[in-house]
Amino acid sequence: MSLESEVPVAEEAVSRETAAECVDVAIVGAGTAGCLMANLLQEAGANCVLIEKSRGLGGRCSRRRVSIAAPSSGQLSRKRNKNSLSNSQNETTQLSIDLGAASFSPESIKHKTLEDRIHNWQEAGILTSWRYQTCHFGFEVFEPFEEPTHGLTALPSMNTWHKHMAAGVKQITACRVCQIEKVSSVWYLYDEEGELIVMANKVVITSPAEQTLGLLTASGLFEESLEYQRVKAASEMSLGQYVCAIETPSLLDHRVGVYQGGHGILAKATRLSHKGILHETANHNIDKDIWMLESNYQWAKAQEQEGVSQEEAALELVQAFCSQFAIHDPVRILTSHYWRLARHKMGSDTGPSYILDTDSNLGICGDWLDSGDIAGALNSAQSLFNVMNQKFISDELNQQEERA
Repeated sequence: MSLESEVPVAEEAVSRETAAECVDVAIVGAGTAGCLMANLLQEAGANCVLIEKSRGLGGRCSRRRVSIAAPSSGQLSRKRNKNSLSNSQNETTQLSIDLGAASFSPESIKHKTLEDRIHNWQEAGILTSWRYQTCHFGFEVFEPFEEPTHGLTALPSMNTWHKHMAAGVKQITACRVCQIEKVSSVWYLYDEEGELIVMANKVVITSPAEQTLGLLTASGLFEESLEYQRVKAASEMSLGQYVCAIETPSLLDHRVGVYQGGHGILAKATRLSHKGILHETANHNIDKDIWMLESNYQWAKAQEQEGVSQEEAALELVQAFCSQFAIHDPVRILTSHYWRLARHKMGSDTGPSYILDTDSNLGICGDWLDSGDIAGALNSAQSLFNVMNQKFISDELNQQEERA
């Protein structure tokens, strides 16, 4: 596959100031779909740039660094000699935790080439197998689901994987693409101030449906098309969610990695310290746990409509969790966040898991065009790349025939 630029490009463009050049492909959004697309395009020889509105990569697989309490006086540390004690009651340890998805299911992957790529990442240690027992919130005693859940994760946090996928690709972060415009055969991408970010022969948008709709609308693109209506319908299916990471003073049932279902406020509680055990540098208290609490979507919507603050919502999540498991000791909130576009509710869309306008060289992919989760983002990006690849190969063959 060849994706040669129609305009000569500079060899290095790693900063915002030097990026206003013409690249082969501009990728909007550096979540899972965007980073995989960058990985595939770079491997195919394309000169591409990844543009992300946040400060880092990962999207809904982003991380956050938190400080957790190190073993207090009189408590044994896993990393210390069994006969030694910690002398400082105020000692803390820095830890990277998943603010969004902590793993994904490899069983949902649809493409053989993608399965092979994921297998290679596992062989290289980029992705790690994580098996954990899931239990229902409503069970008063330990009654696990029949089989342990098998997921793939990255250590110490999921966006380590995204950094690997995007390695070597030009990246522009903390920059929101607000308008795109095609002049002749070249796309121009502009920021919030109307300043040019980059020029590209092709554009791939990997943002959530609501943000993709906003970009298409602001740019006056495809407003009468079926593709636009498809994006518009999907944008109305976005679901918000409050999340909160906590440090609990005592261990719950050590056999459970995830609690899920059967609660009016909590949709899921993931024991991130369970995942941390996989990581040899994990060094948290032996008598403490780290949990990521996720609200259910209906409750989150009601809180947003009532104007409840992120901090107030986090407190309610913690109270619900402590009440569920009769935790009476103090619980420390490590961090909290509101994902306004946390998940996409799947509707009746039966179209392909991507959108591609071959006349304008504009493609769209994302989890919301497939199964609405991390595997869906991967499947959508791979599907779009496959079609783009076939088109480019076909175009090259036609050009060779015309020259013959």
